[in-house]
Amino acid sequence: MYDGAFFMRVTCFLAVIALIVFFTGCSASQPRKITSIEQIAGTVPKKQMRKRWINAERKVPPVEKIPLPEKSVTQRKFTIIATKKPIAKRPVISPDSPVAVKLFSTRPIAKYTGPFKVFKSAPGNVVGNLENLRIPLEILFKLPEDSQRLRVEEGMTLSLELRDEVKNAALQRHIVLTKNNQLRFLYLSEGSGKPFIWTSDSPRIVIQQRSGEKGTSPVEITIGRDKQILKVGQKVKIGEYAAMLISSFFTDPKKKIVVQGDPYHITLIIY
Repeated sequence: MYDGAFFMRVTCFLAVIALIVFFTGCSASQPRKITSIEQIAGTVPKKQMRKRWINAERKVPPVEKIPLPEKSVTQRKFTIIATKKPIAKRPVISPDSPVAVKLFSTRPIAKYTGPFKVFKSAPGNVVGNLENLRIPLEILFKLPEDSQRLRVEEGMTLSLELRDEVKNAALQRHIVLTKNNQLRFLYLSEGSGKPFIWTSDSPRIVIQQRSGEKGTSPVEITIGRDKQILKVGQKVKIGEYAAMLISSFFTDPKKKIVVQGDPYHITLIIY
């Protein structure tokens, strides 16, 4: 028979063993404190790499000597590099071009419909102000005529319908100047996915691409009651106006998928 004192001694002995095991496990789970580079180098198997670790310690200052930043990242001033704004360059019409029309303004104008107040009208160019945009627009042109003047005078306020943008990888541009519903100037260079047609009610103008062959097609132009069908490169009189078909092409329907831009496109001028 064991007395109570025996059981008491056994219990105390087991408790001591449990404490020893607990503290031994805790100390084993804690990582060793690194006090020198040799401790790290000692774990590197290659001799040459161990030398690099030791030599690196001699070149790099201790962590405690690295100065703390005076300001947090959010308070620091970032360097801003000044960039020059692109300057719009006035286009030039090649002297070899038989006919051409270009636009110039200090900033791009994709679409505009409204008054056009002319303050300069000279051979080859007309300049006017656009309402509410506070920038002038210059229309540069070369006509297939000896006279290089439009039916526009300085001081006139004309109605302008303008489109000048790239769509479907092709330039879409038309410029229509009118005065009291009377046409003064029209330039059109646009296209679509089917035979092209363009209309205006005031004044009445219909421009329609007809069926053609070998990639080119004639264009029928109606101004008021007068009508003419033009071939590419042809200049004709339509009532009191002169018109020239600069280009008119179409793409074979079988090649539409592989051709970039509009399958149907025309460029013409009326003045």
